[in-house]
Amino acid sequence: MAPHTEEYLQDLRARYLGVNQILFLRGAQPAFEDLTWDQVKINHLLSEVRSNLGQLLEQSDQSDISTIGEVSTWRRVFSEGTNNHEHGDSEGVAEMLAHAMRSLNQPLTKQMLCDWHYRMFFFDKTRFCVFPIGEYRGIAEGPIYFQDTGFVCTEAEKLEEEMEKFFTFFNGESKQIDPLLRVAIATLWFITVHPFGNGNGRLARAIAEMALAQVDPRIQQSCSIAKQLMLEQHEYFLALGKAQTGATPDITEYLCWFLGCLNRAIRSKNIHRIKSSTHP
Repeated sequence: MAPHTEEYLQDLRARYLGVNQILFLRGAQPAFEDLTWDQVKINHLLSEVRSNLGQLLEQSDQSDISTIGEVSTWRRVFSEGTNNHEHGDSEGVAEMLAHAMRSLNQPLTKQMLCDWHYRMFFFDKTRFCVFPIGEYRGIAEGPIYFQDTGFVCTEAEKLEEEMEKFFTFFNGESKQIDPLLRVAIATLWFITVHPFGNGNGRLARAIAEMALAQVDPRIQQSCSIAKQLMLEQHEYFLALGKAQTGATPDITEYLCWFLGCLNRAIRSKNIHRIKSSTHP
């Protein structure tokens, strides 16, 4: 970890004081274990996504699955359309996504996430990092506050506890709900805890891609939820912000938006053009 400058420390102190005041004013937030949604409201959209996904899989090629675990595949996926440094220009992101696809039958763990985080940042030795690489953020980094939405991430002191709850959900409890809802909830849960000093958005999208591939790895032959979330980044952030600051355990509105985003990725086959150019 690079040494902190005095300017950085002063900014950190200011943010810490401001966020603590917000934490005091905002009151208790709903626990993830208590999340609810209106199944009736999402059933129609869920059925539509399943139908479109079924049609997509009917056209898939089982022999092509191995390519989703290749770094070159994910470089191509994000080389067109996103225009965002977080994916297209980041070697570590392609490696992370490829590793996630090769780990579909393994439980998601702290070590795996830390390895992914390290892959994203270790290669650029000229970067001045003011956050730990390959490990959770600590108390020294202070609370993380998003001014646009008023959302404050989990306090550093509670990260281990909250991430253990997340792993329990992702690796076990979530298998009891609809697998497409699992993709949406896992993404929201992880990005809300925000365990790392930077790169949480990219990690959340990798988790979403992993959860979707666990439904059926053939999906990634034609579409990528991580890429679609990048294409709809502004709307994605708004949906997250509303869910994270609503002071209610009901996430129906967020689930409807996420399922719509997934549906658009499936219907547009958002990586079909890239795949077809390399696999005639």
